[in-house]
Amino acid sequence: MRVRSLLIAIRSACVRAWRSLRTTRQRVEAGVAFVAAVACIIAAAIQVGPALAETKIEGEPVPDALLASIVVGTTSCPSLTGPRLAAQLMAASEFEPGAVSDTGEGLAGMSSDEWKQWAPWPEAQRSDSRANVIALAHQTCELVGQMRAADVSGDHWEAAVAAERVGLKAVTAAKGVPDSASEHVDTVVGYANWYADQPQFGGDTEPAVAASASAPAGASIPEEYVDAVRKAGSTCGTVVTPARVAAQLMALSSFNPNLNSDNRQGIAQFTTDMWKMYAPSKTASPWDAEDSIAALGTAMCDLTNQFSGIALQGKDSADAYTLALAAYQWGMNTVRAEGGVPRKAAVPQLADQVDVFLPVYSADTRLSAKPSPSPSTSASASPTPAASATPSATPSASKSPSPAAPSPAAPSAKVWDPAISWQLTNELSGRVIEVPGTDNITTGGTNMQLWDNLREKDQFWHIANAADPAYVVITNAHTNKALGMQNGGVDNQVELVMLDPAFADTNQQWKLVAAGGERYFIINRKSGRALDISGDDCCAGNGARIQQYDLQDYAVDQHWALTR
Repeated sequence: MRVRSLLIAIRSACVRAWRSLRTTRQRVEAGVAFVAAVACIIAAAIQVGPALAETKIEGEPVPDALLASIVVGTTSCPSLTGPRLAAQLMAASEFEPGAVSDTGEGLAGMSSDEWKQWAPWPEAQRSDSRANVIALAHQTCELVGQMRAADVSGDHWEAAVAAERVGLKAVTAAKGVPDSASEHVDTVVGYANWYADQPQFGGDTEPAVAASASAPAGASIPEEYVDAVRKAGSTCGTVVTPARVAAQLMALSSFNPNLNSDNRQGIAQFTTDMWKMYAPSKTASPWDAEDSIAALGTAMCDLTNQFSGIALQGKDSADAYTLALAAYQWGMNTVRAEGGVPRKAAVPQLADQVDVFLPVYSADTRLSAKPSPSPSTSASASPTPAASATPSATPSASKSPSPAAPSPAAPSAKVWDPAISWQLTNELSGRVIEVPGTDNITTGGTNMQLWDNLREKDQFWHIANAADPAYVVITNAHTNKALGMQNGGVDNQVELVMLDPAFADTNQQWKLVAAGGERYFIINRKSGRALDISGDDCCAGNGARIQQYDLQDYAVDQHWALTR
């Protein structure tokens, strides 16, 4: 460290001399500056590097666990790059979470007041490395914007780095980097130049391929997880397949249910926030492999569905599923801010890893086999002849009504007020039917999903009587599109979508059959089947798709409450 400090001091003195040489108007001062500059060139050539403007100061290697956070942080503003943010962290703490200096503490080197202002989420801890990186990125980008507004000359990022050290007023007063911050800024710039050459940020090497892809063929799916993988890959049509679920699990954890790494847990490597969103039940645990695999299927359905209905600013040509994999790794906001898959650092991309392993699991015949029927399932218990003739290949296949179950009550002759907005609440989960996204998807054909009741606009529905008053049409209060089954399908497991209104179409007409206690079965007129959640009263987490299935009056996940 003493050698590094000496080299930094030499470089800073050289830069100040060059600045003096460029700005002085007095011959004597110019002569002194010239001599100092020449001396510095010799010193720099010997001890620091060849060209002052491109001087590189060697830093500590960026810990692999921080790379993802750094990439996320760089999406905060265009001025911030991976090497620059890494350089700021190096100068602040040398990547030591417990570092303490005269100006601050922690990985980002922030004071207590700065941390209170820039902590990226409520209750973020000073010891949380990811929170430190994001906080520093947000602070820097805010200062960059203020430098631009104040018409500060030079590189606004360098001016922001100076402001983090000596304060905004000192920098704006100097209209650039003041002498009091010059040495610090020179140090950070030197580190940034060096990090730009490192393989972690794409310097002199090709971007890294998935580390786990070095495995010859990918691990075989443990037998005890095969059924869970099949189910998770059968919840949302043909996009999230069992083979893709298996490839993703291999890339994430190599099927290790006890893996704990970088704020991610279990076989599917859920973050705490993601688990809250997609957990299949309140008692589910990310450390339970079956719970975690089921949640992975739900999460990928939701993320894929969201990307299928929005256009990214960066016009990334990647398909919705690839973008969903990127969002699983980096977060939805990062992918949107980046305009596609974040590739600012040579970090293994989950999307690339899944591509590597997909052929292996596509060839696994266990994933295409139909699951064994439940011991309680029998042909005589099937609700209709068609269902008994063609057993389902998804979790809903185990659904069978009790032979002695009474028939549901007949629909009432209720006249519905189309001006009233209702929420369609699933009894099993307490979650409501909504359009994916945050009031930003209006595309016809978009799959509907369950989500926590946030009382967003697209979580409300209008109900109006159809031409035949025994049926109703249901339209979204935000998009004005009507509920119907995908492609007008009449089979079990066809999914619920929103469509351009065509109220004469029986696919968009519904019978509300009383199920007791202010609850209803919602039955599609064309198919005669009821709205249902995949699985046998088991899988109604955030992002779960809604499908149709033979009416089963015992099934809690076919019960819907109309609430306001």
